[in-house]
Amino acid sequence: MSRSSGPLTISKSINFWESIWAEQGTKVPWARFSPEPLLVEYADQTKIRKALDIGCGHGIDASYLCSIGVQVDAIDISPTAIELARKVDKNTNYILNDFINHEFTNKYDFIYDRGYLGSCANKESCVKKVKLLLEENGKWLTLIGRKDGNVSGPSRYTLTETLSWVEQDFNIIEVTASVTLNNSNSEKISLWKTLLEKKK
Repeated sequence: MSRSSGPLTISKSINFWESIWAEQGTKVPWARFSPEPLLVEYADQTKIRKALDIGCGHGIDASYLCSIGVQVDAIDISPTAIELARKVDKNTNYILNDFINHEFTNKYDFIYDRGYLGSCANKESCVKKVKLLLEENGKWLTLIGRKDGNVSGPSRYTLTETLSWVEQDFNIIEVTASVTLNNSNSEKISLWKTLLEKKK
């Protein structure tokens, strides 16, 4: 999704993402058929009780978290994506709605997104909403497309841009230049692995 001078309306955002999922299904360029290794690495080292997956797509990462005993809510704006997720994972609470405008009833000790923040037009609202939903000392792992030579990826940003969105509301625990793969086409994706802790 290209950057925008202002936030998309909800209806335009639904139409944009749903048109891609409806046409391509799990063949969308960013799809994975196994959990994101950067998420697995974090979960192996940290006890997570209750998690939220933002922009969960067809649910591969949310399903993984659920499989290791985490209570998981997962949200996406695409009806097709949520339908695909629900077909293969009956235990995760999949929510069909816009993240920023959805009224959540839970708080979380861990929030995760793989590309949502980078593609979100209203980054300030996204960051404030994540902070609101995290418990005290809650962690946010956000994977953001990184500008890096010839390595491709989603909407891509510099480290300065990335930190400027979050540093007012979050402590920076780790920012690492990382590369992952999309299983659908084995394309290398260049990311900022950004681990944050909610400021008091």
